[in-house]
Amino acid sequence: MKFESLKVVLIALVASASTHVLAEALAEKEKRIETGVNVLFQEAIKAAAAELDADQTVSPFAVVLRSNGKVGYFSATDENKKLSINEQAARIRRMLKDLAISQQIEASTFGMYATVSQEKVSESGLIFEIEHKDGVSLMRFLPVSEGKGQNDGKLVFELERIQTTTKSRDIFVDSIVKQK
Repeated sequence: MKFESLKVVLIALVASASTHVLAEALAEKEKRIETGVNVLFQEAIKAAAAELDADQTVSPFAVVLRSNGKVGYFSATDENKKLSINEQAARIRRMLKDLAISQQIEASTFGMYATVSQEKVSESGLIFEIEHKDGVSLMRFLPVSEGKGQNDGKLVFELERIQTTTKSRDIFVDSIVKQK
């Protein structure tokens, strides 16, 4: 009789320990994903700021977190700059998908300058499409306006007005199918 009670207690302890280990592993994975996404977003803002400072335009670009942990950046090549913005964006997205399928990247941020219209109000800013191979997929819109006062005539990021929404996965969809 005592052996059965001990067996039940032992099973409960093992189950509890397993649950605790799984919870810690999940929390660690979430922190890794959040850190990667935040690093990419910060790098994308820096890249966009450098482009805006140079000539007040931003061509489509991407910032990626490589599988080796390093951050990479790329934009349209000189020959592709002759293409329309939509064609440049499509090529960069295709490159991101190819990198994801070949498992060379962990996460990506695709950025471009755009004007969005909502309820008859248009606003210019930067759109960032951020994806992580482990499931995070979101879009951020960072309004950009013409500065006043000290920044007269310069484009200014309105960081306090960033809007974030979820989006469907696009870059890592095919890479998930390939891994299965």
